Amino acid sequence: MARFYALDPEVPGGMGVRTVITNRAELGAGASGIPQVAVLELVLDGWMGDDLLQTYPCYVVTAQLAAAIGAAGLSGAVFEEVLVSASEQYTMVQAAGRLPTEMPLLGRLVPTGEAVSDGQAVKAWSGDDFCFCAATRTLIVSDRAFALLSRHQIRHCDATELADRT
Repeated sequence: MARFYALDPEVPGGMGVRTVITNRAELGAGASGIPQVAVLELVLDGWMGDDLLQTYPCYVVTAQLAAAIGAAGLSGAVFEEVLVSASEQYTMVQAAGRLPTEMPLLGRLVPTGEAVSDGQAVKAWSGDDFCFCAATRTLIVSDRAFALLSRHQIRHCDATELADRT
């Protein structure tokens, strides 16, 4: 029996003005509930050092974690460029010596796998290690992916084990 985990990663900031959402009209009309992001600008307000981050509905990883996911041959994830900038708050905290002096190298993790879950159990899944569940709007990963993620810094990521009802 497979094990699954729903992940709620650290949120270090939000989307910037250079973010391109392709379904803004549908979102405004209520025809769609999930933004489709073609280009992501992540504006950092703070960063507690985790290797897996989010700004809804996007997931972001450090270059080190992206390389590890690729080397492990995990499925259901493609990586895209993310534009990273610092907010005024980040710059002030950074100047006070409480944040790294260099911006982290980040990339966008786009889950291509799909899962059906009610938040308690996975009822169907594509068989991929990284899945997005539209109903709960969460990232769901396999036990293989979670084992790899656990070897990296994800201290501020809430992980909920889900039952397997596939």
